[in-house]
Amino acid sequence: MRQCGVPRKPSYAPPVSDLPSAFRAVRVAKELTQGAFDTVSSMAHVSRIERGTSDPTFGKIEALAQVMNVHPLTILALSYVKRPQSTDVRMLFDRVSAEIERLGIDEFSGATLTPGVKPSEK
Repeated sequence: MRQCGVPRKPSYAPPVSDLPSAFRAVRVAKELTQGAFDTVSSMAHVSRIERGTSDPTFGKIEALAQVMNVHPLTILALSYVKRPQSTDVRMLFDRVSAEIERLGIDEFSGATLTPGVKPSEK
């Protein structure tokens, strides 16, 4: 029997992310220098992100993505695929879509969520 509050082990291998390479690939594809992000981040911080010595917050990823004029999920998706081919990306999004559907969440907002209760159960 599982103890309350103890998370279950995942039934699948945790995905491996390569955010540094994905971020750099998008930056280079957009023909931007590290200095192009000076309105949202220092060049040194961008360099640390690309070297993998800094883990940016989601807010920072959003700001960096905005400078590159891409959706933040573009960077995140590329960080989880081995090859940025449409079939790999499609498989990733099919999996995410199926997981979201299995959660059974019809709608939500942070102000109305009750811990441990699906919005559809209220």
